[in-house]
Amino acid sequence: MKKFKLYFDKDKEEKWLNEMSLQGWAMREFFFDMFLFVFMGLLYAIVAGFFLMSWRMTKKMHKLGQ
Repeated sequence: MKKFKLYFDKDKEEKWLNEMSLQGWAMREFFFDMFLFVFMGLLYAIVAGFFLMSWRMTKKMHKLGQ
């Protein structure tokens, strides 16, 4: 699937990419705001959700440590 998204806010773009991965889509290519996704399925969505959750926890811990 090819999707074109133009974001001026990097946080909104990151949120959208995380939502796509939680739905089972893996970003394969990126070129000038053109994203190419490959559907990886439910298992990929579960693994992506786990890593996203652990990344957010690490990010919060770093903020608390500052």
